[in-house]
Amino acid sequence: FNPISDGGPTFLTTRGILIRGGQDINIYGAQVFQIAAAGSAVYMIGEPDGVLIDGLRARAMDGHFVAIEPGAGKVAKNINVTNSLLKNQAANKIGFYFAGDGTLQDSRFFDNEISAATYPLSKDAGFTMTRCYVGRNHGYNPVGASVITPGASPYTYTAGFVPETVYVSGGTVSSITKGGLNFGLTSSPFNLEPGESIVVTYTVVPTMH
Repeated sequence: FNPISDGGPTFLTTRGILIRGGQDINIYGAQVFQIAAAGSAVYMIGEPDGVLIDGLRARAMDGHFVAIEPGAGKVAKNINVTNSLLKNQAANKIGFYFAGDGTLQDSRFFDNEISAATYPLSKDAGFTMTRCYVGRNHGYNPVGASVITPGASPYTYTAGFVPETVYVSGGTVSSITKGGLNFGLTSSPFNLEPGESIVVTYTVVPTMH
């Protein structure tokens, strides 16, 4: 158990809080402000395992809010950020930034206020997220609609790292299953938690979004 901050200390800094690997790191009620453009309120690198950030407050920000960059071939895991507030951030900056070519596993980002960010969340193309949840973050969730292009039947669609509602309509659909269960529906909205899947069996491709 390694409390980096407890009781709400204030960090006046240009670079923010750096977490370089480590285990069981807790940050409670920290206030960070006046971060320079090259910095982040919290910046994690390497392979941290077990980070809890609760009640972080960041303001007067020229940098990003929370950035995670494990590095190529490295895995960060069990990172939780909740009940945190970003305000007064410069233009063209990011709230949650998943950077580089690393992997993040078994992590949750929920009940945060990130509407001050121009880009509330950004994930680099090479960054992998496995069994992660990003939900109830004002300024990012709910994520807007997008078109799903079904593959060959039976087509399996798996939700990403945010809760999703999938709509299936049209075409000729014989079954839609979720978790191996057939509900007898061939069109309907289906609510999926991150990582959940539905399987659509059809002879004429339906519309999905």
